[in-house]
Amino acid sequence: MGIYDRGYMQSGSEGRSRGRPPTLLERLRFWWWRVCQRLRGAGPIIVVGATLWALPMRGQEFEFDEEWITQAVEMGSGILENLEPEELQAQYGAMRDEWAVFWGEVQGALGDADLEELARLDPYARDALEWMDAVPPMAPLADWLRQRVDYFDAAAELVPDAVRPVPRPPPELTPRGSGTWRSWLHLPPKKIPEKTPKPKPAASASAQQVDYWKRKLGTRVVPAGRQVVIPRLKEIFREEGVPADLVWMAETESTLNPAARSPAGAAGLFQFMPATAGRFGLKLAPRDERLEPEKSARAAAKYLKFLNGEFNDWPLAIAAYNAGEGRVGKALKRGGGKTFENAAPHLPAETRMYVPKVLATIALREGREFDGG
Repeated sequence: MGIYDRGYMQSGSEGRSRGRPPTLLERLRFWWWRVCQRLRGAGPIIVVGATLWALPMRGQEFEFDEEWITQAVEMGSGILENLEPEELQAQYGAMRDEWAVFWGEVQGALGDADLEELARLDPYARDALEWMDAVPPMAPLADWLRQRVDYFDAAAELVPDAVRPVPRPPPELTPRGSGTWRSWLHLPPKKIPEKTPKPKPAASASAQQVDYWKRKLGTRVVPAGRQVVIPRLKEIFREEGVPADLVWMAETESTLNPAARSPAGAAGLFQFMPATAGRFGLKLAPRDERLEPEKSARAAAKYLKFLNGEFNDWPLAIAAYNAGEGRVGKALKRGGGKTFENAAPHLPAETRMYVPKVLATIALREGREFDGG
């Protein structure tokens, strides 16, 4: 019995033997075992290749630097074409398309002002994160989603009457498999527009309070690598004339993973989009400098300094880092003031929660409130 056989025997069949449906991770392990049984040594390569194909890749924005991943994708592609051109290619193609729809819904909800939509997607976002945590090549995307799941969770707590999905039974797992990727991965069904839209719930003041996020994040372990990366990042921020405590934005942006990537194409510790990266001196070729911690930190410090010069207020600068200076400027005009509290009702749901989450993270990691000094 090989290692993949043992992995299946200890996971996928275990749930059934106990008289309960298999969990998501057990179903994933069963799928891994089934592919490896059919193609043996090629199985892990196909898994890696198919996993990366599930991302909405757009050129360099999703080009992984690790040479072994590149080789795995190339080898997996050849195997799929030559050994299983119909069944596996169709399955992975469907998975890629459904993930593209899923990321569209996630980013749409984060960019909207509707907390109810975030609450609706909460269980799906959790399932997606659990799935990605079980597949190592998905770590860059998982660490991006990990921080955003906090916003979905908060919305679910703060909008108690939001529509919740009806749990669906897992598919019957036969050696050939009979479930679709939608049921296996618990992706959200299409939202049916209401004929008479009901009023959106008001933005909860709780989600905009630093104390709320202190309680929510109070027991969270600091991501690995803090002792190495944080001191150097603070030096860079000080050199650029920016409060050193703001380096903790990297935890909120990327879980302190220098390789983190978003579905929209942002990358690195401070999640720079390609256009913004270029504005502040980061090159994307021949090597993506967004993935280099020190260069990314210097660009982030310069951007924050610029934003604070625009708004003369650090919370607004933090909001603009998330939503863009144009959107924050418009929100201030609509709110009729000069503070984050004035702008917040007119900002996306993510930004309304992002600012207090950053401030709470600083308070928890530094043991003091952020005062802009």
